[in-house]
Amino acid sequence: MNNNSISGQIPPELYKLQTLKHFLLDNNNLSGYLPPELHMMPSLTILQLDNNNFEGNGIPSNYSNMPKLLKLSLRNCNLAGVLPDFSTIPGLLYLDLSSNNLNGSIPTNKLSPNITTIDLSQNQLNGTIPSNFSGFAHLQKL
Repeated sequence: MNNNSISGQIPPELYKLQTLKHFLLDNNNLSGYLPPELHMMPSLTILQLDNNNFEGNGIPSNYSNMPKLLKLSLRNCNLAGVLPDFSTIPGLLYLDLSSNNLNGSIPTNKLSPNITTIDLSQNQLNGTIPSNFSGFAHLQKL
């Protein structure tokens, strides 16, 4: 349902779609908060919500409990708060949280060894780049 004019809050009840693999609602007019309940979707491999307006709300920390997630893209969503630790997602390949208002430091726990993309640009992050980023043999974009 990407590239439409869908507006309003993402219904938390969508977590009941237990076999859903790709959740694509990017390029819409969504607002409100990111439902924490989405972490209860056991088959989800792609969560892509780019270019929406979540009104300065944060990324739920339990999004790090999505065991099959390969791609998390929340680019340009007006998100704020700290960057969650996504090191517990074993197969994460693509992480794009660019163009938000995330703050604090980058978590130092090691991400998936097969990650290809980490885009945290255009946020309010501070501190150092974790030294373990140098160990990502498949990294193509940092």
